[in-house]
Amino acid sequence: MNVAITTDGWTATSQHATYIAVTAHFITPAWKLDSCVLACRGHGGSSSAEEHCKFMNSIMNEYGIDKSNVSAFVADTESSMGKFEGIVEQTMEVPWLGCIDHRLQLITKIAINDNIDSEGTMKACRDLVSAIMYSNQAVVALLQFQKSRINLPHRPLVLKRRCYNSLVVHF
Repeated sequence: MNVAITTDGWTATSQHATYIAVTAHFITPAWKLDSCVLACRGHGGSSSAEEHCKFMNSIMNEYGIDKSNVSAFVADTESSMGKFEGIVEQTMEVPWLGCIDHRLQLITKIAINDNIDSEGTMKACRDLVSAIMYSNQAVVALLQFQKSRINLPHRPLVLKRRCYNSLVVHF
């Protein structure tokens, strides 16, 4: 069975700890897309691409996943992951794909930053998403705005976490 593997590393500054998560995605014999978390563990090493690659290899060995069965690695586009891309493609001969959510976020940031009239727009967008995520009052206010000002039909608000620090809002 072939798998695509997603991975992310992050630092919990309040705990002074580094974590790495690894998830395998695959299509079942019944043609259903499925996934399972292989690891979400504290990582005592550095956050370098080399350390991340060693961690990935140990998880693949633990689960008996041969590199010939990995169709792609998917990770965010943070600088150490760019170096991870090169290591993976050269040493493991597996393609690396940047996370589309992160790529869209970077493109949006560049586009907004290139426009002098958009100063503060990204912060305003982040504040809006945070308000909607964490406040029922904000959700009610948004729905009222939809109805009264822009005449959009009422549809349930669905929040979906797509990857770490990313959020997709569906109306």
